[in-house]
Amino acid sequence: MRCGEENPETRNQKPERRGKREDAWEILVTTHADKGTPHMEELRLSNPSARVHVVNTDEGAPSRHEWRNNDARVRAWWHANRSAVHGTRVAWLDWDALVTAPLPDIHPAGLTGREIKGEGWRWWGERQFLPEYPQHWIGVVPLGVTFWNAAALDALADPRYDEAYARDVFCELRTPTICRHAGFPVEIVDLPGVRWHAVTPGEEAGIYHAVKP
Repeated sequence: MRCGEENPETRNQKPERRGKREDAWEILVTTHADKGTPHMEELRLSNPSARVHVVNTDEGAPSRHEWRNNDARVRAWWHANRSAVHGTRVAWLDWDALVTAPLPDIHPAGLTGREIKGEGWRWWGERQFLPEYPQHWIGVVPLGVTFWNAAALDALADPRYDEAYARDVFCELRTPTICRHAGFPVEIVDLPGVRWHAVTPGEEAGIYHAVKP
């Protein structure tokens, strides 16, 4: 497999689906500056059993290029607040993710997102800033609507990755790559209303990103 090419073992792999589970979703809603949490009411109404944690990504990490490095802020929050997260299923949602339906009925083994990027992705050039991981380079878009096993987030917080998270590296390349290096799979799930750019929500209940107020 060439560096940066999609891993044939995970490209079409679907997350495991299971029956009714007792562990509720833990939701991390990332926000910063004056963005707030404009879609919080819809999220809580559509997922009443979930536990929601607001992650201010202005805190806990260097302030440069916040939009590129918000994964470092989430990692810093996880370091400081891990004891507040009790479940094994974690949804990572940006402030502009509109959720009007229950979150997917999946139990992620590692990181599950909408799209794994292939050759031609504009951010592949930043692989040079992660030279330690050439066999694990992978991009997931958008990172702001992803689903995690809590153990994978624990692995990201390992001190051995401190240096990688201190660099200025685009988040949608860095964190999936490190997740994979830590031994967790990167999978896909069908999220038709989710894109990296602004979208108009449909009339049907669902998950939509990005929806600016």
